[in-house]
This record gives sequence, C-alpha cells and structure tokens, in this order.
Amino acid sequence: MGDVIKEESLETCFEKLNLVIETLDKEGITLEESFAKYDEGMKLIKECKEKLDMYEKKLIMINEEE
Repeated sequence: MGDVIKEESLETCFEKLNLVIETLDKEGITLEESFAKYDEGMKLIKECKEKLDMYEKKLIMINEEE
C-alpha cells in the first residue's frame, strides 16, 4: 500500500522547526544527532518557504480579482 502524505499547516511546520532549534541549542547533543536535526530543520525550512510562497500567490490572485 502507498504511504499517505499528511499536509501540515504552516503553524505546525514552524512549531516543529522551533523544536529542532531548541534541540540544537541543548548541551550534550552528539555530533551525529546535531547533523540529523540540522537536516530535519533544513527540510522544514524548505516546507515553510513553499507554504509561504503558496499563500503569497493566493493573496496576489485575490488582490487581482478586486
């Protein structure tokens, strides 16, 4: 069976990104863990940017209709 991809809200993406940042700020995190969290954070940043771009395009379309 195929995987179901759940669309997350922009707020959820920002919350997850904040958790990644908090984890990276902690002392005692291993280098391996920090690389994994960095990778996760970069993916979340990309997802947030894509969502913001989508919302910006929607706003432009709404403004053009007026």
